This record gives sequence, C-alpha cells and structure tokens, in this order.
Amino acid sequence: MSSQQITAFIQELPEDLQQEVLSFLEYIRYKQKQKEELSKKTRGGYGIIKGKVWMAEDFDAPLEEFKDYM
Repeated sequence: MSSQQITAFIQELPEDLQQEVLSFLEYIRYKQKQKEELSKKTRGGYGIIKGKVWMAEDFDAPLEEFKDYM
C-alpha cells in the first residue's frame, strides 16, 4: 500500500475517525522514540557500581542477638 493510497483512505474517513488515526500515529511515533532512547542507553558491565556500595568491616562478625545460640 503506497502513501497515496493510505492518504486517500484516511481522507475518506469521517473527521472524528481521522482524529483517532492521528492520535494513534502520534502514539506510534512516541513509542518508537522510547525504543530508540532505550537502545541508546548503554548497559553496564563489571564495576559499574564501584564506589557506590560499601560493606562494614565487621560484616562477618557474630551478632550479639544470636550469642545464646552459638
């Protein structure tokens, strides 16, 4: 189907349906832009959160609360 055939088909529709087609086309364009932006974002690899997470020095130390069970 050529763009001329699509245009002719849309022009034959009542005005309220033409507005609906326009809204749908705008939605499709929006979704396409979202996909493009998502694909442009780089995914992280090893070391992406380096320096953002820390662990306490006594992480492996026994807890006071469990002293009775040890």
